[in-house]
Amino acid sequence: MKWIKYRKIFGLILFKTSRDESFRVLDLRRSKRGKKPTPVLTKFYDGPLPINPLKKKVSLLPLIHNECHNFYINLEMSGRVPELMDNDIEEDV
Repeated sequence: MKWIKYRKIFGLILFKTSRDESFRVLDLRRSKRGKKPTPVLTKFYDGPLPINPLKKKVSLLPLIHNECHNFYINLEMSGRVPELMDNDIEEDV
């Protein structure tokens, strides 16, 4: 949001994302029949995403709080290692 405008009407916010467009209204008021319906959230994944094996190879345990060690140890790894690009490799000059 680039520009926000408030009015005396409680729960209405006017905003625009660029100077060229007109103000749009964000209505945060309750409807006359009660609460607004809760939006339906859809899952993008069926379970936890596996991490890159290279990330698990570098032990981060000394940097992680003791209570979180079990979570880190039990993270699943993906089966493939991504190929390194030429600009990923640092050379000594």
